[in-house]
Amino acid sequence: MSSASYRKPIGYIVAAVVLIIVFIGGSVAKYLIEENIIDPYNKKVELTTLRWPNSDIAKLLPKPDSTRGYTYWESSDGFDIDVGDYTAEKFNDYVDSCLIAGFTVDYHANPHSFSAYNSDGYDLYLYYYEDDGIMNVNISAPNDEHEENDSTNDT
Repeated sequence: MSSASYRKPIGYIVAAVVLIIVFIGGSVAKYLIEENIIDPYNKKVELTTLRWPNSDIAKLLPKPDSTRGYTYWESSDGFDIDVGDYTAEKFNDYVDSCLIAGFTVDYHANPHSFSAYNSDGYDLYLYYYEDDGIMNVNISAPNDEHEENDSTNDT
């Protein structure tokens, strides 16, 4: 027999072994994700110097007591910012400050999150990541403000 005739079965064997490894590896990864042993979406950001926005919408909120943070996005209509070096006590104090600032409409609170509107319809959502000591602040302008702008631009 020639050496070429031995290569075909070896190629099939290698392909079968690779498929078995991929299948088993995929099953293991699926199990780890389903059992919350690993989180493929948990991409931690590196906190830098906190730059609190100077926009009108940012002035609706108290400035957090921290010098570290990460800005996911910011516009005149809102922002999404992680604030570092936060404890549960600091988070609760910040929630109280937001209530005092007027975010009292349809509010919902628990030890790790807070959501509310103010009387003008601005939507605030806070979340506290206890394991990381991070508070996420997300605020957005009312939707009807955008609809009013769109309807006035049509005329």
